[in-house]
Amino acid sequence: MRGNNVMLGYYRDPDATATAFRGGWFHSGDLAVMHPDGYIEVRDRAKDIIISGGENISSLEVERVLYEHPAVLEAAIVARHDEKWGEVPHAYVLLREDAGVSEQELIEFCRERLAHFKCRRRYTLVHCPKPRRARSARTCCAPIIARRSRRSFVMPESETTTTIAKYQNILFDSEGEVAIVTLNRPQRRNALSLELMTELIECLNEIGRDRALRVVLLRAAGKVFSSGHDLSEMVGRDINEYRQVFDVCTELMTRVQSIPQPVIAEVQGIATAAGCQLVATCDLAVASDQAAFATPGVKIGLFCTTPWWPSAGRSDANGRCRCC
Repeated sequence: MRGNNVMLGYYRDPDATATAFRGGWFHSGDLAVMHPDGYIEVRDRAKDIIISGGENISSLEVERVLYEHPAVLEAAIVARHDEKWGEVPHAYVLLREDAGVSEQELIEFCRERLAHFKCRRRYTLVHCPKPRRARSARTCCAPIIARRSRRSFVMPESETTTTIAKYQNILFDSEGEVAIVTLNRPQRRNALSLELMTELIECLNEIGRDRALRVVLLRAAGKVFSSGHDLSEMVGRDINEYRQVFDVCTELMTRVQSIPQPVIAEVQGIATAAGCQLVATCDLAVASDQAAFATPGVKIGLFCTTPWWPSAGRSDANGRCRCC
């Protein structure tokens, strides 16, 4: 495709841009078929195709069948390593409240509608009695959110637990495959001080290196998610100090975009200025009824030029495009 509604390219990745725009056209990686009546049906993304024993399996095709089952609320198919077949589809299924269905029943349901090689015996069933709560998004839906970010990954057979790191301005913990990062300056409305942003960058770097972690949940302590830059660092300083703050902020926003795991913001209160920008930089935001967003300005003679990512989409470490 091409036109004035297509992005200019990938941020600071000329090689990925050249590959995606070869011949002057943007190649999205979507796979589609055209029916005799001219209707075009998108089947899947090329990078989400699972190759199992030499057979191509569309993850979307299997997901569509799972959604036909009345007990299924959400479904996600990812590739899992297999010694015999190379890759096999692994289903993460979020069941409706009080749903009574077994793994074997879902397998048989799919086998009645699909070729048997598309229905391997690897299903993870998750019971989620309150799927609209933020906690449910973290503990139940993380694999689904990872799939919706359009990132294929091969799951290892064994997984490890992340070692908890100690920071002054943030908290870092993990629950299984989920990394939980908490802004922990409630007395300062979780303002993005230079020290906090530096710690957050270090923490994200550590998470990005841990292949056992599949998703990052970014949350905040107290009633405010983040009030933006720490204004005590923005008044009465010289130009080099201002540049340092903005450079570190740019690095932080870039790091959120560049780590292989999707980042989900859990917003429990107001997020303003750079705090709002931080939320918008994440792959997904889960907001409570008390959440609010604003991008106000202050008259201190400065203008922030750090990236405003939602206007462009994002790409992962391999140059693959993902929506904000």
